[in-house]
Amino acid sequence: IYFDYWRCGISQEQSDFILSQFHNNECKNVLPIAHCTEVLQAVRSCFYIYIITGRPLNTRSMSKQWLKKYKVPYDYLLFSENKSAEVKNINFFIEDCREIAYNLAQKGITTILIDYPWNKPILEEPTLIKRVKCWQDIQMIFNNSITQRRKQL
Repeated sequence: IYFDYWRCGISQEQSDFILSQFHNNECKNVLPIAHCTEVLQAVRSCFYIYIITGRPLNTRSMSKQWLKKYKVPYDYLLFSENKSAEVKNINFFIEDCREIAYNLAQKGITTILIDYPWNKPILEEPTLIKRVKCWQDIQMIFNNSITQRRKQL
């Protein structure tokens, strides 16, 4: 995870404490992003869904419970400190971290980057990065991909 701690006026240790509290207590109370579950359910009819998260491994049980509670479909759940090192044979990667998106695009992976204040572009973005505002935009990207695949058959 990439954070500019000094911009918030906190130390690395304070940030680690805050993240630890979030991962161990608060993340189970976070609601899914609007339309995320519905889009993933639709996408799963044509694609496998791999969730690759940078969360600590000790949150595995809680994360699986959260995914089940909110009916988030997935085929595989992987915890990794280096998401971009884990990708193999992946068509699309949905991400909110600019640096990870850039790394994935350099590996030739189409990366859907959800637009947030912390990931505004600092350079011209590679063409393999598709910046979106919401999960409905993600749905359109997948629908276009499915349509193109059908035309190729």
